[in-house]
Amino acid sequence: MKIKFLLITLIFLISLNIASAGIELSEKNSQNQIQEGGSATFDLIVKNEDRRERDIFITFPYSSNWRVNVNPYLLRIPSKSIKEARVEIFSLNKDNLGTFDLILNIKSRDEVIKKDYVYKITVLPFTGDEVLAQLVLPERIDPRVGGDLKVKLENIRNEDFEDLEVIVESEDIFSEKRFLDLKIGEVTLEEFDLSFSENAEPRRYTVDVEVKRGNKVIGRDSSSFILAGFTDVVEKTSTEESLFTRRIVISKVNGGTEPKQEKITYETSNFKKYFTIFSRVPDDVREGEDGIIHEWNFILDSGGVFRVEIFTDYINIFWSFVIVILVIVFITQMKKKRVMITKRVLSVNKDKEGISGMKVLLHIKNRSRRPIQDIKVTDLLPMLIGTSPHSFGTLHPNLVKKTSIGNTRLTWNIGELHGGEERIISYVAKSRLSIIGKLILPSAVVSYKRGSRVIKSRSGKLTLLTAIKEEMS
Repeated sequence: MKIKFLLITLIFLISLNIASAGIELSEKNSQNQIQEGGSATFDLIVKNEDRRERDIFITFPYSSNWRVNVNPYLLRIPSKSIKEARVEIFSLNKDNLGTFDLILNIKSRDEVIKKDYVYKITVLPFTGDEVLAQLVLPERIDPRVGGDLKVKLENIRNEDFEDLEVIVESEDIFSEKRFLDLKIGEVTLEEFDLSFSENAEPRRYTVDVEVKRGNKVIGRDSSSFILAGFTDVVEKTSTEESLFTRRIVISKVNGGTEPKQEKITYETSNFKKYFTIFSRVPDDVREGEDGIIHEWNFILDSGGVFRVEIFTDYINIFWSFVIVILVIVFITQMKKKRVMITKRVLSVNKDKEGISGMKVLLHIKNRSRRPIQDIKVTDLLPMLIGTSPHSFGTLHPNLVKKTSIGNTRLTWNIGELHGGEERIISYVAKSRLSIIGKLILPSAVVSYKRGSRVIKSRSGKLTLLTAIKEEMS
């Protein structure tokens, strides 16, 4: 009877344990629709209703049409606890279109618990890009040097592509196409050289890339860049010179596409500035280290030319200089004494006490080419020195006169001298007393008329010493 009771108790406990064993399955974050060749994910929630800890395995039977990843595929769940597993589903067949029931197998390690979880998924025809295209290009491009355009292509489908047509266009300034193959998951980078004509307008341009499989566009992208304006200013200087003139042309030409603030500077010396003129009035004139700086400021538009002509003329100053020279020569000639007179002592008589007499020579000459009339010669002898009627050579003075201070004035009226003609006057002067020391003989004077003016020319003074030293001044 006791054995029977124990057997009944054991059977009761086993049945109670079996009745209480079990798990509850649910899902969250479900994604029940995917596109052809796409994937879906959801979280599988497993609740252990058993009274003890359970190791639960989650698997999916092999299929050539589907791949299912479960992470983690083994859940160790304490009693009355919940664990989650991330399930990823991939469609491997492009013909997988429609609604499908995917069955996950869930069982405990001891296989006491076995369950199937059905996940319903709908596969829609693929409508997006099958090739991911991405344009890579600079923001600004200088049209003079061009630029590099790159297209990154990635096959995001589960099939290989052959003879794909890649077309890159940028409005009416650039167009190029290529053909290539892309394997599953392959990423490639295609490079294109952008070049532009000289007439390309600086502005923003749109670039489009299309990837075609037959007539179907399976990838595309669009971007833009700025065809930058630029300035290309060239300065040119040309010079033309003659004996007395110089012409300089300074020009600046903007061969670029953008206007630019420019300036032209030219420096002249302080002397040269008086003889230089400009085709344009300078905007600024200031003193520099070596002279005067002239500056023109301007905005040079695309294709614009700014020109400054600088003309330096020395002809006027040359002729002015010639005229001044001629005037000076004329005045000099007018002031030049045409009749000259020189005076010298030919011999000196002396005795024991000093100078007692001398012979004086006056030389008169007409240096011009024209005759000169009314020529008068005057010589002056100092006090104590005189002459006698026998003291003169061929020319005797017309007048001999004592001055108020005792000097003797001798005057000869020569009359006329032809051009280049000379006259010599000589006389002997005697001293009343012997002169000791220094004796000064005054200058002789020749006078004549030029028009209404009386022109006088003087000889140098003579100094006689007791030592009979002659000195002409």
